[in-house]
Amino acid sequence: MSAPASQPPPPPPESWNEDRGPAFKAFAIAMTVVTVLSIVLRFWSRSLVAPHSHTRNQRRFWWDDWAALASVPFILTIFALAFACLPLGLGRHVWTLETEHLFTILKFIFIIYFIYDGALFLTKLSALLFFSRVFPAHANSAWFNIILYVTHGLNVAWFLGIVFGTVFMCNPIARNWIPMLEGTCGSTTGLWYGSAIPSVAIDLIILLLPLPKTWGLQTSLARKGGIVAIFLLGYCVVVVSLGRLITLVKSGKALDDDITYEGMPVIYWVAAESPILLLGICLPAMLPLGRHMASSYFSPLMSKASTLLSSRRSANRSGNFSSIPGNHSVQSGIAKKRSNHDADNGDTELGSVSSMDSQRGVLRVTPYHDAHTARVRVGDAGDSLGHAQVPNRSIRVENAVTVSRQGL
Repeated sequence: MSAPASQPPPPPPESWNEDRGPAFKAFAIAMTVVTVLSIVLRFWSRSLVAPHSHTRNQRRFWWDDWAALASVPFILTIFALAFACLPLGLGRHVWTLETEHLFTILKFIFIIYFIYDGALFLTKLSALLFFSRVFPAHANSAWFNIILYVTHGLNVAWFLGIVFGTVFMCNPIARNWIPMLEGTCGSTTGLWYGSAIPSVAIDLIILLLPLPKTWGLQTSLARKGGIVAIFLLGYCVVVVSLGRLITLVKSGKALDDDITYEGMPVIYWVAAESPILLLGICLPAMLPLGRHMASSYFSPLMSKASTLLSSRRSANRSGNFSSIPGNHSVQSGIAKKRSNHDADNGDTELGSVSSMDSQRGVLRVTPYHDAHTARVRVGDAGDSLGHAQVPNRSIRVENAVTVSRQGL
């Protein structure tokens, strides 16, 4: 008599209350905002560049822009379906869900496979078309053009392969969302491996392809580094693709057993990959917008701030001569002591200030201080002095401070 088949242990009681759905909802909202902002800022930036009709690659909007725009409905549809799954139990354990709700979630996940693959295909296509835009074929070496065309082919082959693999994963197809139907199904984990590994390879090619061309530009080293940094930062989706692959390896068979709960870490990576890839391919296109914002807003703002600070420093310097060593002082902007030389000349309009050592080091004289004069023109309220109005409590130097040696 054979031993009875072992039954799986009952789920722990606390598993009935575990729910990863609310956290994923907040994450999905953030990724939706990233998607919309990326495409809006891209087209805003493109609209600032004057078109040049004499060359196709310098038009204001080109195929790379339209491919990026075409990916947005796919990405937003992914999040729409994910939001629809959350009230049905996405984020909770399979055994806590009603059978009808589970079938609906599995059907939506099956649809998401195709939409997700379409979004990735279009964003990668946009990146490759962007290279064709900034690096025209006639200006490239043969190897660059060959690699670019081969990468286009790999992207198309990956998309067609993953679509056919998803369609024929189960026989009949309805067994993808109704597991009790008679038939056979492949492993969900195997399907995701088949999507992730080629996708990472294509991402790496797209990341590395423009770097030699960029580094060979005839420009300064700092500018080269900045452009390379933009490409590297823009294509940080490679990190997301690798994260999805590593999470798949760690999840293992749990994806098949409890996809609505144990599959959530992978779903996070899936939800992030397309928006981050879209952001990455839009960053280089946002450079005109960055220059426009800098010249129209940031530079004037910094200039005004610098002018204000300079004015305050000047005001502090001009209003701080209340005490000068040598028992000479200036009060209310009028020099009270005049040199004998000025008195003898009968100069009633001009005043002079004798200084042995200016407080701020403007005038430094020798010990023959009695024979040195500094002639300045002073003003009071309403005194134009034949020129511009002179503010109260200020000293106006007409041309220069003249220091003369007399009687020697």
